[in-house]
Amino acid sequence: MKKFLFAVVIGVLFLAFLPAQGTPPRADKADPAAEMMKNLQAVTAPEAVPARARTGFDSITARDLMAMLAFLSQDALEGREAATRGYDTAAAYAQSLFTLWGLKPGGDLPKAPATGFFGPEPGRQPAKPERGFLQELVMKEAVESHASAVLETVSGTARGSRVFAPDVDFSFSSSLPLEVSAPLVFAGYGISEKQAGYDDLAGIDVKDRIVLILSDVPGRDDPASPFQKNKELKEKYLAAAPMMRRGGADFAKAGELFKRGAAAVLIARSSLADGDIQQEIVDRRRVSDDKPILPDTRKRLLIPGAKGMPWDGRPIVRVSREMADALLAAAGKTVDALQREIAARWRPRSLALPGAGMRLSNQVRYELARSANVVGWIEGSDPTLRDQAVVIGAHLDHLGRRGDYVFNGAEDNGSGACGVLALARALALNPEKPKRSVVFCLWTGDVLFKGSIGRTDFPRGNHQQLIDSIQRECFSLPDETQFI
Repeated sequence: MKKFLFAVVIGVLFLAFLPAQGTPPRADKADPAAEMMKNLQAVTAPEAVPARARTGFDSITARDLMAMLAFLSQDALEGREAATRGYDTAAAYAQSLFTLWGLKPGGDLPKAPATGFFGPEPGRQPAKPERGFLQELVMKEAVESHASAVLETVSGTARGSRVFAPDVDFSFSSSLPLEVSAPLVFAGYGISEKQAGYDDLAGIDVKDRIVLILSDVPGRDDPASPFQKNKELKEKYLAAAPMMRRGGADFAKAGELFKRGAAAVLIARSSLADGDIQQEIVDRRRVSDDKPILPDTRKRLLIPGAKGMPWDGRPIVRVSREMADALLAAAGKTVDALQREIAARWRPRSLALPGAGMRLSNQVRYELARSANVVGWIEGSDPTLRDQAVVIGAHLDHLGRRGDYVFNGAEDNGSGACGVLALARALALNPEKPKRSVVFCLWTGDVLFKGSIGRTDFPRGNHQQLIDSIQRECFSLPDETQFI
Protein backbone atom coordinates (compact mmCIF):
# COMPACT_ATOMS: atom_id res chain seq x y z
CA MET A 1 0.00 0.00 0.00
CA LYS A 2 2.80 2.45 0.90
CA LYS A 3 4.58 1.86 -2.41
CA PHE A 4 1.32 2.38 -4.26
CA LEU A 5 0.59 5.65 -2.41
CA PHE A 6 4.11 6.89 -3.11
CA ALA A 7 3.63 6.28 -6.84
CA VAL A 8 0.27 8.06 -6.72
CA VAL A 9 1.79 11.10 -4.98
CA ILE A 10 4.55 11.36 -7.62
CA GLY A 11 1.94 11.28 -10.35
CA VAL A 12 -0.17 13.91 -8.62
CA LEU A 13 2.80 16.27 -8.47
CA PHE A 14 2.92 16.30 -12.28
CA LEU A 15 -0.82 16.34 -12.81
CA ALA A 16 -1.49 19.05 -10.21
CA PHE A 17 -1.82 21.75 -12.82
CA LEU A 18 -3.99 19.68 -15.19
CA PRO A 19 -7.81 19.65 -15.02
CA ALA A 20 -9.05 16.46 -13.41
CA GLN A 21 -12.43 14.84 -13.04
CA GLY A 22 -13.82 12.51 -10.46
CA THR A 23 -14.72 12.76 -6.80
CA PRO A 24 -13.20 11.10 -3.76
CA PRO A 25 -14.86 7.81 -2.86
CA ARG A 26 -17.01 7.60 0.22
CA ALA A 27 -15.02 6.28 3.14
CA ASP A 28 -15.85 4.67 6.43
CA LYS A 29 -14.51 6.86 9.24
CA ALA A 30 -13.58 3.78 11.21
CA ASP A 31 -11.19 2.67 8.47
CA PRO A 32 -7.75 4.39 8.80
CA ALA A 33 -6.82 3.50 5.21
CA ALA A 34 -10.03 5.05 3.93
CA GLU A 35 -9.36 8.20 5.98
CA MET A 36 -5.92 8.46 4.39
CA MET A 37 -7.36 8.03 0.91
CA LYS A 38 -9.69 10.98 1.50
CA ASN A 39 -6.64 13.24 1.31
CA LEU A 40 -5.95 12.09 -2.26
CA GLN A 41 -7.83 13.10 -5.37
CA ALA A 42 -9.07 10.06 -7.27
CA VAL A 43 -8.41 10.92 -10.92
CA THR A 44 -10.66 8.71 -13.04
CA ALA A 45 -10.35 10.43 -16.42
CA PRO A 46 -7.13 12.43 -16.67
CA GLU A 47 -6.29 14.41 -19.73
CA ALA A 48 -3.29 13.41 -21.76
CA VAL A 49 0.05 14.63 -20.50
CA PRO A 50 1.06 17.71 -22.55
CA ALA A 51 3.83 17.06 -25.04
CA ARG A 52 6.08 19.56 -23.28
CA ALA A 53 6.03 17.39 -20.11
CA ARG A 54 5.84 13.92 -21.65
CA THR A 55 9.57 13.17 -21.65
CA GLY A 56 10.00 13.92 -17.97
CA PHE A 57 6.71 12.31 -17.00
CA ASP A 58 7.65 9.03 -18.69
CA SER A 59 11.03 9.03 -16.91
CA ILE A 60 9.36 8.43 -13.54
CA THR A 61 9.00 4.67 -13.21
CA ALA A 62 8.61 2.33 -10.29
CA ARG A 63 11.70 0.44 -11.44
CA ASP A 64 13.93 3.50 -11.33
CA LEU A 65 12.52 4.71 -8.03
CA MET A 66 13.08 1.30 -6.43
CA ALA A 67 16.62 1.17 -7.81
CA MET A 68 17.47 4.53 -6.22
CA LEU A 69 15.73 3.56 -2.98
CA ALA A 70 17.54 0.23 -2.84
CA PHE A 71 20.86 2.06 -2.95
CA LEU A 72 19.97 4.68 -0.34
CA SER A 73 18.55 2.13 2.10
CA GLN A 74 21.17 -0.61 1.80
CA ASP A 75 23.17 -1.69 4.86
CA ALA A 76 26.40 -0.32 3.37
CA LEU A 77 25.12 3.25 3.94
CA GLU A 78 24.70 2.45 7.66
CA GLY A 79 21.42 4.31 8.06
CA ARG A 80 22.63 7.66 6.63
CA GLU A 81 23.01 9.37 10.00
CA ALA A 82 24.13 12.99 9.62
CA ALA A 83 27.89 13.52 9.94
CA THR A 84 28.75 9.90 9.15
CA ARG A 85 30.40 8.14 6.23
CA GLY A 86 27.09 6.55 5.27
CA TYR A 87 25.39 9.93 4.90
CA ASP A 88 28.36 11.31 2.96
CA THR A 89 28.03 8.38 0.53
CA ALA A 90 24.33 9.13 0.01
CA ALA A 91 25.13 12.83 -0.57
CA ALA A 92 27.84 11.91 -3.10
CA TYR A 93 25.32 9.65 -4.89
CA ALA A 94 22.77 12.49 -5.16
CA GLN A 95 25.48 14.91 -6.25
CA SER A 96 26.57 12.57 -9.05
CA LEU A 97 22.99 12.27 -10.30
CA PHE A 98 22.48 16.04 -10.30
CA THR A 99 25.68 16.33 -12.33
CA LEU A 100 24.61 13.59 -14.74
CA TRP A 101 21.24 15.26 -15.34
CA GLY A 102 22.74 18.70 -15.96
CA LEU A 103 21.42 20.61 -12.96
CA LYS A 104 23.21 23.79 -11.93
CA PRO A 105 25.15 23.44 -8.67
CA GLY A 106 23.80 25.51 -5.78
CA GLY A 107 26.16 24.62 -2.97
CA ASP A 108 29.27 26.27 -1.60
CA LEU A 109 32.05 28.00 -3.46
CA PRO A 110 35.35 26.15 -3.05
CA LYS A 111 37.54 27.33 -0.25
CA ALA A 112 40.46 29.47 -1.39
CA PRO A 113 43.60 27.33 -1.71
CA ALA A 114 46.62 28.19 0.33
CA THR A 115 48.96 30.43 -1.70
CA GLY A 116 52.12 29.47 0.11
CA PHE A 117 54.77 31.70 1.61
CA PHE A 118 55.48 33.66 -1.57
CA GLY A 119 51.83 34.22 -2.60
CA PRO A 120 50.28 33.40 -6.00
CA GLU A 121 52.46 32.71 -9.02
CA PRO A 122 53.27 36.02 -10.81
CA GLY A 123 51.35 36.62 -14.05
CA ARG A 124 49.01 33.67 -13.52
CA GLN A 125 45.30 34.51 -13.53
CA PRO A 126 43.48 32.42 -10.92
CA ALA A 127 40.55 30.40 -12.28
CA LYS A 128 37.09 31.68 -11.44
CA PRO A 129 35.74 29.50 -8.62
CA GLU A 130 32.68 27.41 -9.40
CA ARG A 131 30.09 26.22 -6.96
CA GLY A 132 29.61 22.60 -6.10
CA PHE A 133 26.43 20.77 -5.15
CA LEU A 134 27.30 20.41 -1.46
CA GLN A 135 26.38 23.06 1.11
CA GLU A 136 28.46 22.26 4.15
CA LEU A 137 27.19 22.53 7.71
CA VAL A 138 29.46 22.53 10.74
CA MET A 139 27.66 21.10 13.75
CA LYS A 140 28.29 20.51 17.42
CA GLU A 141 27.77 16.99 18.69
CA ALA A 142 26.93 16.59 22.35
CA VAL A 143 28.95 13.46 23.08
CA GLU A 144 28.17 13.30 26.79
CA SER A 145 26.20 15.22 29.41
CA HIS A 146 25.69 15.05 33.16
CA ALA A 147 22.76 16.67 34.97
CA SER A 148 22.72 17.47 38.69
CA ALA A 149 20.18 18.86 41.15
CA VAL A 150 21.01 20.04 44.67
CA LEU A 151 18.55 21.29 47.32
CA GLU A 152 20.01 24.01 49.58
CA THR A 153 18.25 25.00 52.79
CA VAL A 154 18.82 27.74 55.37
CA SER A 155 17.19 27.73 58.81
CA GLY A 156 18.58 30.38 61.11
CA THR A 157 22.32 29.83 61.12
CA ALA A 158 22.02 26.21 60.00
CA ARG A 159 22.65 25.34 56.36
CA GLY A 160 21.98 22.05 54.68
CA SER A 161 22.04 20.45 51.25
CA ARG A 162 20.76 17.32 49.58
CA VAL A 163 22.04 15.95 46.30
CA PHE A 164 19.50 14.16 44.11
CA ALA A 165 20.43 11.37 41.71
CA PRO A 166 19.79 11.79 37.98
CA ASP A 167 17.61 9.05 36.46
CA VAL A 168 16.54 8.05 39.95
CA ASP A 169 15.14 11.15 41.65
CA PHE A 170 14.73 13.25 38.50
CA SER A 171 14.82 12.95 34.72
CA PHE A 172 16.38 15.65 32.55
CA SER A 173 18.01 15.33 29.15
CA SER A 174 19.34 18.23 27.13
CA SER A 175 22.06 18.93 24.57
CA LEU A 176 22.54 22.41 26.02
CA PRO A 177 24.54 23.41 29.10
CA LEU A 178 22.62 24.70 32.11
CA GLU A 179 23.48 26.55 35.30
CA VAL A 180 20.53 27.76 37.41
CA SER A 181 20.51 28.68 41.08
CA ALA A 182 17.31 30.20 42.47
CA PRO A 183 14.77 30.14 45.33
CA LEU A 184 11.97 27.57 45.25
CA VAL A 185 8.21 28.12 45.04
CA PHE A 186 5.28 25.72 44.77
CA ALA A 187 2.66 26.75 42.19
CA GLY A 188 0.10 23.97 42.59
CA TYR A 189 -0.80 22.53 39.22
CA GLY A 190 0.55 25.58 37.37
CA ILE A 191 -2.92 26.40 36.01
CA SER A 192 -4.61 29.77 35.53
CA GLU A 193 -8.16 29.34 34.20
CA LYS A 194 -10.72 32.10 34.77
CA GLN A 195 -13.62 30.04 33.41
CA ALA A 196 -12.99 27.46 36.12
CA GLY A 197 -12.49 30.09 38.81
CA TYR A 198 -9.09 28.57 39.50
CA ASP A 199 -5.69 30.32 39.44
CA ASP A 200 -2.56 28.70 40.89
CA LEU A 201 -0.49 31.70 39.80
CA ALA A 202 -2.45 34.41 41.58
CA GLY A 203 -0.45 35.96 44.42
CA ILE A 204 2.70 33.91 43.79
CA ASP A 205 5.86 35.40 42.28
CA VAL A 206 7.52 32.96 39.87
CA LYS A 207 9.97 35.39 38.27
CA ASP A 208 13.56 34.18 38.68
CA ARG A 209 12.32 31.25 40.74
CA ILE A 210 12.54 27.48 40.29
CA VAL A 211 8.87 26.48 40.24
CA LEU A 212 7.54 23.11 41.42
CA ILE A 213 4.16 22.10 39.93
CA LEU A 214 2.03 18.96 39.77
CA SER A 215 1.02 17.21 36.56
CA ASP A 216 -2.54 17.11 35.22
CA VAL A 217 -5.30 19.03 37.05
CA PRO A 218 -6.88 19.15 40.49
CA GLY A 219 -9.23 16.19 40.88
CA ARG A 220 -8.24 14.26 37.78
CA ASP A 221 -10.56 11.39 38.72
CA ASP A 222 -13.06 13.36 40.82
CA PRO A 223 -16.40 14.17 39.12
CA ALA A 224 -16.73 17.21 41.40
CA SER A 225 -13.59 18.81 39.99
CA PRO A 226 -14.23 21.90 37.84
CA PHE A 227 -11.83 20.38 35.32
CA GLN A 228 -14.06 17.31 34.97
CA LYS A 229 -17.26 19.31 34.61
CA ASN A 230 -15.92 21.53 31.81
CA LYS A 231 -15.48 19.58 28.56
CA GLU A 232 -13.16 22.18 27.00
CA LEU A 233 -10.81 22.19 30.00
CA LYS A 234 -10.88 18.41 30.23
CA GLU A 235 -9.77 18.10 26.61
CA LYS A 236 -7.15 20.81 27.07
CA TYR A 237 -5.44 19.29 30.10
CA LEU A 238 -6.32 15.59 30.13
CA ALA A 239 -6.37 14.54 26.48
CA ALA A 240 -3.62 12.15 25.44
CA ALA A 241 -0.70 14.10 23.99
CA PRO A 242 0.96 13.12 20.69
CA MET A 243 4.61 12.13 21.08
CA MET A 244 5.92 15.13 19.15
CA ARG A 245 4.32 17.52 21.65
CA ARG A 246 6.85 16.39 24.22
CA GLY A 247 4.62 16.24 27.29
CA GLY A 248 1.47 17.90 26.05
CA ALA A 249 -0.43 19.96 28.62
CA ASP A 250 2.24 19.72 31.31
CA PHE A 251 4.87 21.21 29.04
CA ALA A 252 2.37 23.85 27.90
CA LYS A 253 1.86 24.82 31.56
CA ALA A 254 5.62 25.05 31.96
CA GLY A 255 5.75 27.29 28.89
CA GLU A 256 3.35 29.75 30.54
CA LEU A 257 5.54 29.83 33.64
CA PHE A 258 8.59 30.64 31.50
CA LYS A 259 6.64 33.53 29.96
CA ARG A 260 6.24 34.86 33.51
CA GLY A 261 9.97 34.67 34.08
CA ALA A 262 10.45 31.30 35.80
CA ALA A 263 14.08 30.15 35.86
CA ALA A 264 13.20 26.43 35.72
CA VAL A 265 10.13 24.22 36.16
CA LEU A 266 9.98 20.97 38.12
CA ILE A 267 7.02 18.66 37.41
CA ALA A 268 5.93 15.97 39.88
CA ARG A 269 3.19 13.43 39.23
CA SER A 270 -0.17 14.30 40.77
CA SER A 271 -1.15 10.61 40.82
CA LEU A 272 0.88 7.46 41.31
CA ALA A 273 -1.76 5.17 39.82
CA ASP A 274 0.58 4.36 36.94
CA GLY A 275 3.77 4.54 38.99
CA ASP A 276 6.28 7.32 39.61
CA ILE A 277 8.92 8.57 37.18
CA GLN A 278 11.21 5.69 38.16
CA GLN A 279 8.80 3.35 36.38
CA GLU A 280 9.29 5.30 33.12
CA ILE A 281 13.06 5.27 33.56
CA VAL A 282 13.16 1.51 34.17
CA ASP A 283 10.81 0.88 31.24
CA ARG A 284 13.14 2.76 28.90
CA ARG A 285 15.97 0.42 29.90
CA ARG A 286 13.95 -2.77 29.56
CA VAL A 287 15.18 -5.20 26.91
CA SER A 288 12.41 -6.51 24.67
CA ASP A 289 12.83 -9.58 22.48
CA ASP A 290 10.68 -8.05 19.73
CA LYS A 291 12.94 -5.00 19.33
CA PRO A 292 16.62 -4.65 18.46
CA ILE A 293 19.00 -4.44 21.42
CA LEU A 294 20.81 -1.16 20.80
CA PRO A 295 24.13 -0.51 22.56
CA ASP A 296 24.23 3.27 22.09
CA THR A 297 22.11 6.31 21.29
CA ARG A 298 21.48 8.61 18.36
CA LYS A 299 23.82 11.53 17.77
CA ARG A 300 22.77 14.75 19.48
CA LEU A 301 23.62 17.52 17.04
CA LEU A 302 23.31 21.29 17.25
CA ILE A 303 24.12 24.14 14.92
CA PRO A 304 26.70 26.36 16.67
CA GLY A 305 24.89 29.40 18.02
CA ALA A 306 21.40 27.92 17.53
CA LYS A 307 18.97 27.15 20.35
CA GLY A 308 18.23 23.56 19.41
CA MET A 309 14.71 22.22 19.75
CA PRO A 310 12.05 24.26 21.64
CA TRP A 311 12.12 21.99 24.69
CA ASP A 312 15.93 21.83 24.71
CA GLY A 313 16.47 25.43 25.75
CA ARG A 314 14.07 25.30 28.69
CA PRO A 315 14.96 23.54 31.94
CA ILE A 316 11.87 21.37 32.46
CA VAL A 317 12.70 18.61 34.93
CA ARG A 318 10.56 15.60 35.81
CA VAL A 319 10.94 14.87 39.52
CA SER A 320 9.80 11.99 41.70
CA ARG A 321 7.20 12.41 44.43
CA GLU A 322 9.91 11.63 46.97
CA MET A 323 12.00 14.51 45.64
CA ALA A 324 8.97 16.82 45.56
CA ASP A 325 8.21 16.02 49.22
CA ALA A 326 11.84 16.77 50.14
CA LEU A 327 11.50 20.21 48.52
CA LEU A 328 8.15 20.91 50.21
CA ALA A 329 9.53 19.95 53.63
CA ALA A 330 10.86 23.51 53.94
CA ALA A 331 7.23 24.61 54.37
CA GLY A 332 6.24 21.57 56.42
CA LYS A 333 4.11 20.22 53.58
CA THR A 334 3.83 17.13 51.37
CA VAL A 335 2.30 16.62 47.95
CA ASP A 336 -0.54 14.52 49.43
CA ALA A 337 -1.37 17.17 52.06
CA LEU A 338 -1.45 20.01 49.53
CA GLN A 339 -3.60 17.98 47.13
CA ARG A 340 -6.14 17.35 49.92
CA GLU A 341 -6.20 21.06 50.78
CA ILE A 342 -6.78 22.01 47.15
CA ALA A 343 -9.51 19.39 46.65
CA ALA A 344 -11.35 20.41 49.84
CA ARG A 345 -12.69 23.59 48.19
CA TRP A 346 -11.04 23.55 44.75
CA ARG A 347 -8.88 26.48 45.76
CA PRO A 348 -5.14 26.86 45.04
CA ARG A 349 -2.53 26.40 47.75
CA SER A 350 0.52 27.92 46.06
CA LEU A 351 3.30 29.06 48.38
CA ALA A 352 6.91 30.12 48.63
CA LEU A 353 9.25 27.61 50.24
CA PRO A 354 11.11 29.65 52.89
CA GLY A 355 14.83 29.15 53.09
CA ALA A 356 14.84 26.65 50.22
CA GLY A 357 16.67 27.01 46.92
CA MET A 358 18.04 24.74 44.22
CA ARG A 359 21.05 24.46 41.97
CA LEU A 360 20.37 22.82 38.62
CA SER A 361 23.26 22.04 36.32
CA ASN A 362 23.84 20.26 33.03
CA GLN A 363 27.45 19.81 31.95
CA VAL A 364 27.87 18.99 28.25
CA ARG A 365 30.98 18.01 26.30
CA TYR A 366 30.92 18.81 22.59
CA GLU A 367 32.86 17.79 19.52
CA LEU A 368 32.62 19.36 16.06
CA ALA A 369 31.16 17.42 13.14
CA ARG A 370 30.58 18.14 9.46
CA SER A 371 27.75 17.28 7.10
CA ALA A 372 26.24 18.82 3.96
CA ASN A 373 23.00 19.57 2.15
CA VAL A 374 22.86 18.69 -1.56
CA VAL A 375 21.55 21.61 -3.64
CA GLY A 376 20.95 21.77 -7.39
CA TRP A 377 18.67 23.95 -9.49
CA ILE A 378 17.09 24.42 -12.92
CA GLU A 379 16.74 27.94 -14.27
CA GLY A 380 13.24 29.01 -15.27
CA SER A 381 12.34 29.74 -18.88
CA ASP A 382 10.23 32.88 -18.38
CA PRO A 383 12.33 36.09 -18.52
CA THR A 384 10.46 37.56 -15.54
CA LEU A 385 9.20 34.58 -13.55
CA ARG A 386 12.57 32.83 -13.59
CA ASP A 387 13.64 35.32 -10.92
CA GLN A 388 11.23 33.50 -8.59
CA ALA A 389 12.06 30.04 -7.29
CA VAL A 390 10.19 26.98 -6.10
CA VAL A 391 12.07 24.83 -3.59
CA ILE A 392 11.44 21.08 -3.59
CA GLY A 393 13.17 19.32 -0.73
CA ALA A 394 13.35 16.27 1.51
CA HIS A 395 15.74 15.23 4.25
CA LEU A 396 18.31 12.67 3.17
CA ASP A 397 19.50 11.55 6.61
CA HIS A 398 18.05 8.87 8.90
CA LEU A 399 18.77 7.30 12.30
CA GLY A 400 22.03 5.59 11.41
CA ARG A 401 23.21 2.41 13.08
CA ARG A 402 23.44 1.17 16.67
CA GLY A 403 26.11 -1.44 16.98
CA ASP A 404 25.39 -4.03 14.30
CA TYR A 405 21.78 -2.92 13.80
CA VAL A 406 21.14 -0.63 10.82
CA PHE A 407 18.11 1.64 10.56
CA ASN A 408 17.87 1.55 6.78
CA GLY A 409 15.44 4.46 6.44
CA ALA A 410 13.59 3.44 3.27
CA GLU A 411 10.43 5.30 4.34
CA ASP A 412 12.07 7.97 6.50
CA ASN A 413 13.13 9.46 4.29
CA GLY A 414 14.67 7.47 1.48
CA SER A 415 11.36 7.49 -0.39
CA GLY A 416 11.08 11.28 -0.11
CA ALA A 417 14.67 11.77 -1.26
CA CYS A 418 14.02 9.51 -4.27
CA GLY A 419 10.95 11.59 -5.06
CA VAL A 420 13.07 14.75 -5.16
CA LEU A 421 15.64 13.00 -7.38
CA ALA A 422 12.95 11.73 -9.74
CA LEU A 423 11.41 15.18 -10.08
CA ALA A 424 14.83 16.74 -10.67
CA ARG A 425 15.55 14.31 -13.50
CA ALA A 426 12.08 14.72 -15.01
CA LEU A 427 12.27 18.53 -15.16
CA ALA A 428 15.85 18.37 -16.44
CA LEU A 429 14.82 16.01 -19.26
CA ASN A 430 11.86 18.08 -20.43
CA PRO A 431 12.88 20.22 -23.41
CA GLU A 432 10.63 23.03 -22.12
CA LYS A 433 11.65 24.16 -18.64
CA PRO A 434 9.25 25.47 -15.98
CA LYS A 435 8.59 29.21 -16.04
CA ARG A 436 10.02 29.65 -12.55
CA SER A 437 13.38 28.39 -11.40
CA VAL A 438 13.25 25.19 -9.35
CA VAL A 439 15.70 24.46 -6.53
CA PHE A 440 16.12 20.84 -5.41
CA CYS A 441 17.43 20.32 -1.87
CA LEU A 442 18.32 17.20 0.05
CA TRP A 443 18.76 18.21 3.67
CA THR A 444 21.03 16.85 6.34
CA GLY A 445 20.22 16.92 10.06
CA ASP A 446 16.43 16.56 9.78
CA VAL A 447 15.79 17.19 13.48
CA LEU A 448 17.83 20.40 13.39
CA PHE A 449 15.42 22.19 11.09
CA LYS A 450 12.42 24.14 12.31
CA GLY A 451 10.71 24.20 8.93
CA SER A 452 11.25 24.28 5.22
CA ILE A 453 10.87 26.90 2.54
CA GLY A 454 7.93 27.23 0.21
CA ARG A 455 8.02 29.98 -2.39
CA THR A 456 10.45 32.89 -2.15
CA ASP A 457 10.82 35.86 -4.50
CA PHE A 458 14.24 37.42 -5.15
CA PRO A 459 15.56 40.20 -7.37
CA ARG A 460 16.54 39.11 -10.85
CA GLY A 461 19.85 37.32 -11.09
CA ASN A 462 20.00 36.51 -7.38
CA HIS A 463 19.17 32.81 -7.47
CA GLN A 464 22.22 32.16 -5.35
CA GLN A 465 20.81 34.53 -2.73
CA LEU A 466 17.94 32.08 -2.40
CA ILE A 467 20.24 29.10 -2.16
CA ASP A 468 22.52 30.79 0.37
CA SER A 469 19.50 31.74 2.47
CA ILE A 470 18.09 28.23 2.72
CA GLN A 471 20.37 27.21 5.55
CA ARG A 472 19.78 30.46 7.42
CA GLU A 473 16.01 30.48 6.93
CA CYS A 474 15.61 26.94 8.19
CA PHE A 475 16.52 28.11 11.67
CA SER A 476 14.31 31.21 11.81
CA LEU A 477 10.98 30.29 10.22
CA PRO A 478 7.85 30.27 12.40
CA ASP A 479 6.36 26.93 13.36
CA GLU A 480 3.76 27.22 10.61
CA THR A 481 5.07 27.97 7.12
CA GLN A 482 3.12 28.66 3.95
CA PHE A 483 3.95 26.05 1.35
CA ILE A 484 3.12 25.87 -2.35
